[in-house]
This record gives sequence, structure tokens and C-alpha cells, in this order.
Amino acid sequence: MHRIWTILEVVGMIASNAQTMSTLSSLAQTSRVCFQAAAPVLWRELDDTNLNLFGVLFVKGPNGDPMVTS
Repeated sequence: MHRIWTILEVVGMIASNAQTMSTLSSLAQTSRVCFQAAAPVLWRELDDTNLNLFGVLFVKGPNGDPMVTS
């Protein structure tokens, strides 16, 4: 591995400036160092999309209580 990848600030800047989610995802799959830089950015992007992820996992049951989807 080239020693440039040991400079966490550089790897973080690369992750922060990725143009697409696909590029960021590919970066995260490259190495552990890249994953550690890309994962927070990926999660931040997920938060920004206002996805209701719990709505995917849970539905309301017949009595109104949340149930896990199968």
C-alpha cells in the first residue's frame, strides 16, 4: 500500500469529495482505511435523504403495535 493512504486527512478529503454514492461505496470497499473514512460520509448521506428506515423494518399490527416485517 502506498504511504499516502496512511494520511487519514487525505483519505477523509477524498471520501468527502466523492461525486456519487456509487464512488463512495466503491471507496469504502477498497480497504479498511478507506472504509473508515467513507462510512461516516455514507451514513451522513443516508441521513440527508430522509429515508424512514424503521418504516421498512416495522409495520403496524392489527392492534396498532409495531411488528417486525418478515
